[in-house]
Amino acid sequence: MREVREETGLTAVIQRLLGVYSDPRGRIVTYPDNGDVVHLVDILIEARVVSGKLSRSTESLDVQFFHPGALPSDLVPPAMVPLRDILHGCFGVVR
Repeated sequence: MREVREETGLTAVIQRLLGVYSDPRGRIVTYPDNGDVVHLVDILIEARVVSGKLSRSTESLDVQFFHPGALPSDLVPPAMVPLRDILHGCFGVVR
């Protein structure tokens, strides 16, 4: 919940775990600013916002809510697999 608060300015409580994504195919990223190579692990949760104001942090380019049927076109490709799973009703996924 600390990361949610740092990245969005919102305080939220976890409702349930939706999935864990760590398959290295497509999950290895090189940061363009410093050349660091990292293996991304995404943990998807369903959360309920309890307080705060949605705001951008120093680590995020943009923060916003959007309708699941109208995803932004500039989402990073690794984020698409978990989002597609959730939109198709796949919960409790470990990949």
